[in-house]
Amino acid sequence: MPRKIKTIVFDLDGTLVDTREDIANAVNAMLLHFGFEALTVEEVTDKVGQGITVLLQRVLPSSVSENLEAFHTFFYSYYAAHVADYSKPYDGVEETLAKLSHIKLAILTNKYREFGVQLLDSLRLTPYFVSVYGGGQPYPAKPAPEALLALLAEIGVDPADAMMVGDSPSDILTGQRAGTATCAVNYGYRSVTEMRNAGADIYLNTFSELLDYVI
Repeated sequence: MPRKIKTIVFDLDGTLVDTREDIANAVNAMLLHFGFEALTVEEVTDKVGQGITVLLQRVLPSSVSENLEAFHTFFYSYYAAHVADYSKPYDGVEETLAKLSHIKLAILTNKYREFGVQLLDSLRLTPYFVSVYGGGQPYPAKPAPEALLALLAEIGVDPADAMMVGDSPSDILTGQRAGTATCAVNYGYRSVTEMRNAGADIYLNTFSELLDYVI
């Protein structure tokens, strides 16, 4: 049954936009620069989701993962120059966002906020959103609920009137902890089985199916 929702908060990578290739290219440019072997796109994607620092810790050998400054600087610089080389919205995203214009839409990502804004600008998606929250702001990463609660407070919406949409169990747990409805997408970076076990209220096989659940 459709729900009366005043705000939908979306994860970005793996939910609205397929960013796998650009992230993998940045990781591999960094690895090769420092003398390590490149990884496949799938190997990098498995490690995405908790922000840049955790990503670097996961892709680098443990012997260097405690001193990440040089790696972080290289990755940041490279990715900033290539954030939208190959990234693209999933099928139906822009059309669906346009049909949700009566609802306040926002972004909550563990990606650095400036990268999120840059990506949205590059793909001409920025006008659809009233707010973008991300890494680098004074809140812990998802699944901690603080950033989501702060975002909702900023735009004046009670959590009970909001929905969190994402492609990882972390997104679903964030919404549950904040007291919002939750929606999992099955086409993102995590397996269908993993998402089914996350306990979301709603599951989508395509982004446009969201229109069946909100009014």
